[in-house]
Amino acid sequence: MDKLNLGKVLGKGIFATVYEIDNNGKKYICKIQKQPKDIKNLDTRESLWREIEFNKFAVKHPDRFLILRSYKIIDDCKYKPPKTPKWMTNKEVISKIKRVEKSQCCSALVYSPLLDATLEDFYKSEFKNISKLVGSKSLLTDNMVSMICQVLYSLDLLYLDGYIHGDISNDKNIMYKKCDEQYIKLGKVKIPTYGKQWYLIDYGNVISDRFKLNDNEKKLIKLPLLNVAQFIFNTLYFPINAIIIRDKLKINSFEKIIEKCKKRQEYESILKLLPPIDESMTLKYCFIIIYALYFPAEFHMLLGIDIIKYRKYIIQFNKSYQTFYTRIVCNIDQIPEVIKIISETHNFS
Repeated sequence: MDKLNLGKVLGKGIFATVYEIDNNGKKYICKIQKQPKDIKNLDTRESLWREIEFNKFAVKHPDRFLILRSYKIIDDCKYKPPKTPKWMTNKEVISKIKRVEKSQCCSALVYSPLLDATLEDFYKSEFKNISKLVGSKSLLTDNMVSMICQVLYSLDLLYLDGYIHGDISNDKNIMYKKCDEQYIKLGKVKIPTYGKQWYLIDYGNVISDRFKLNDNEKKLIKLPLLNVAQFIFNTLYFPINAIIIRDKLKINSFEKIIEKCKKRQEYESILKLLPPIDESMTLKYCFIIIYALYFPAEFHMLLGIDIIKYRKYIIQFNKSYQTFYTRIVCNIDQIPEVIKIISETHNFS
């Protein structure tokens, strides 16, 4: 694939743009990313070399992860990355942006298979009429339960091989490919696909002891359950409560929320599950995730939300997900058992 015939844009991030490409009639994914001048030093602190190294794991599970087919480094690249969002305050990310601003170097990674849609697209379809779901027996639709089981299985595969995804909170990093198979086997469990085979994508922020890690990553590698917590928070909590908290939970309000948390009796319970909160934005984010998962009603109150107005959502939210929180967030070692319980207890139509 010496020549890249870039097609339509599939997605944009802070550092990269993802395109559809055609090679001899076959469709692939191509990720173009700006890189620092010294990228050829093979430093695994750089996302490029992490993605390339991760492929050794991905090829073992081609139905769960994208496979890197080829890559190249372009020295005189004309590519300009997307503009940095105004809300970005993460010092590490801002520092990385400055490193690549004046560089003429970029990378092109070609992956397969070409996927059909993101988790975000799935939400727009599944929760188009969210108000109609309130009052139903469960907010967990068949499609959602299938997706949850498939992604949990992928997270377990990562965990067993010593990896943490690092950016599972982004609902664009979970995608599906349409499939004809009615059922899919996840370890010893078989579940319906509803025509969707789910993948985890974007491996530039993958964390592993195999890599050179910064201080924050060294802490996170010891806390694999946070990877699962991020997934649960973003796939279960945000969609159902989008109309309640989507505009409330802003990065620049983390400190304010934590200060409010400190005044509540639930604070000490959360601290037992996390290392001491420091200046790391990631740990602050994880703190808020754990708090929201264990004390959803209290979390709504901290955000200044009218619980009386949204009581139907809050009550049903708790009933639907309480077991999920307890089993999934608390014990990552039991994910296969969790998948088995979900598949046996959910009444698939």
